[in-house]
Amino acid sequence: MLKIVPLKTKKNEKIKLCVIDIDDEDNDDDNTNNVTIPFGVDNAENEKEISHTKKELELEQILNDLKSKQTPQPNLSYRIRMGYVWEDFVSYQQKKFYPPIGNLLINFVGYKCIDTAGEKNTGPKREFFTLCLKSMEERLFLEGAPLPSTVLVNQEEFLFAGRLMAMSLVQGGQAPTVLCDMTYSFVCSKNVPLPKSYEVSLEFLNIPLMKKLKEARNDKEFQKILLEDDMVSMLTDIGYRNNPALEQVCNREEILRSLYYKKCIEPVVPALQQLCSGLDVLGVLDMIQDNPTAMAQCFVRNLRKELQLDDLLDIMKAEFSEIGSNKRKAEIDIYKSFTAFLEQCAFDETSPLNLENVLMFITGTEVIPPLGFHKEISVKFLHSCAPDCMCLPTVATCALDLNLPIHYKNEEVFSTIMTNSIQMCQGYGN
Repeated sequence: MLKIVPLKTKKNEKIKLCVIDIDDEDNDDDNTNNVTIPFGVDNAENEKEISHTKKELELEQILNDLKSKQTPQPNLSYRIRMGYVWEDFVSYQQKKFYPPIGNLLINFVGYKCIDTAGEKNTGPKREFFTLCLKSMEERLFLEGAPLPSTVLVNQEEFLFAGRLMAMSLVQGGQAPTVLCDMTYSFVCSKNVPLPKSYEVSLEFLNIPLMKKLKEARNDKEFQKILLEDDMVSMLTDIGYRNNPALEQVCNREEILRSLYYKKCIEPVVPALQQLCSGLDVLGVLDMIQDNPTAMAQCFVRNLRKELQLDDLLDIMKAEFSEIGSNKRKAEIDIYKSFTAFLEQCAFDETSPLNLENVLMFITGTEVIPPLGFHKEISVKFLHSCAPDCMCLPTVATCALDLNLPIHYKNEEVFSTIMTNSIQMCQGYGN
């Protein structure tokens, strides 16, 4: 059982996370057989041997290896409606005559821009993965755990979710960081962990009957609760074979864990198994199980990285005119207004936009893909407009181009125009 926990660090250092491999056969207090796998290690003194016999690879090397091992896939043209991205994806997955896995070519119905077979990294595909993963997470998961839905399992939607995650990772989409610790630990092992591997959630303990069990002060109070009709039914469901009239309060934790497992873990096991089957394409599941620590950065929701201003500026390159030219001075002024706008998005709590909105506008994805984009974002400057023109900035998400007119008078006007451009952009053709 893999559990993600904080890793002790020195004062003022960034918090790091690690995976602890818990031996379910041993007592929880005995840590001699545990293997600690550090997350986010950035110095040599913290490097440790993991996965028992071999050292994990760095994430970038893992993903490069994963891409290099891909065999040619058939081109799959998906015609997707904005607002129904997940539903249309599921529809294609359910078609028996359509291959489930391939190089996706996305055509948003009603919009001008479509993928072409010759382009590997395209805006439509990035936007599809972003929107589809978000819709998938809202429909199938609650705080990273699969919903206990027999209907969703019967429709194989968790299988399709695993395939979507794998394709997004391999085909230049964003990292599918949607899973909680429990879900990811299951994916890493493909085994159903024992009840004692889980901490009973506070939400479960707040259920009135569970709360009474937790607060029982002595054996007599504990036995009285166990003999209530609702509790007797629950004890029968977990296969309880002792005499509740003779039960001791010292066994409370074991009973609570068994009840929690039966109510909260067991119902989602079929969904977890489907998810693993979906991830078992394109070599993704094997990479996860061989490198659980590094790959967690791509799948665990608690490890999502908030986009930082420096990260965004580092992947941009302004194409200025020659030094000393009149055009260059105007371009520098506009670029300064653009960076001021980004600072506002990053640090001003009253801003209607954040950096993720800006990146989505330019690239079609809210986060930088694990291996980055295929090129830097080119910031270009337009000089052909009339002096009183109020045209809007434009983007080419496939080419990763941002085109900025140079006629805005000051930073305030630029910020207003840029904000309007992003807010009005609802998809391709806008």
